[in-house]
Amino acid sequence: MVDRKTVEYVAHLARVDISEQEKDYFAPQLSTILDYIDKLNELSVERIQPTRGAFTEENILREDRAKQKSFSSAILNNAPSQENNQFIGSGSDHIGSAFHRIAEYDSQSVIVL
Repeated sequence: MVDRKTVEYVAHLARVDISEQEKDYFAPQLSTILDYIDKLNELSVERIQPTRGAFTEENILREDRAKQKSFSSAILNNAPSQENNQFIGSGSDHIGSAFHRIAEYDSQSVIVL
């Protein structure tokens, strides 16, 4: 049977704060889990081949290739207001009362507020 001290230790390892009531609640649950693991350890698995998982097929992966994409025109087309390849939005809509400029989208994703 798992005692409260063991529950406290497991909670500490998991970096979880639990109440005194939860310690009493979790002790029998942890005990049941450990009893089940002990029962599994009684099984003879000497003639069972080890597996790495339920699925034995290999993943088919493609080669990584860098692609040059320009999303700035698609982004700017959705902007309510734009100027010099930048879009301008009123901060009162979502962020505050000031105007915010978000720099033109490029490969470095620079954002200027």
